[in-house]
Amino acid sequence: MLYYSISWFNPASGYSKQSFREAAEALNVKYIIVDDAFIARSFLDRGVSWTDSMINEIADHWKLLRQIGTSYYVGNRVPDPELFPSTWHYPGLRKDYVSRIIVYKKSEE
Repeated sequence: MLYYSISWFNPASGYSKQSFREAAEALNVKYIIVDDAFIARSFLDRGVSWTDSMINEIADHWKLLRQIGTSYYVGNRVPDPELFPSTWHYPGLRKDYVSRIIVYKKSEE
């Protein structure tokens, strides 16, 4: 798989207590596009601690390819910034907008 989708964030996807790393390995994910809506779906469906572990996994085992600043209105898909985990806080994060898009590639280990 060349990308990773937010569809699996639903708790009915995968298996109970499946980590991001386990899911990404099971799906053979090579690239992932992370943005504010992606992170929101993660913590709203899986919880803040799960999302923090996902962000830490990406930081430790994925290579940043590109970071894109934007201001794209998506409505209620991006909640109030104070609801986001501290690991995703950054200047410019705002409700109802995707403000940052980051493309990562899985590091070869």
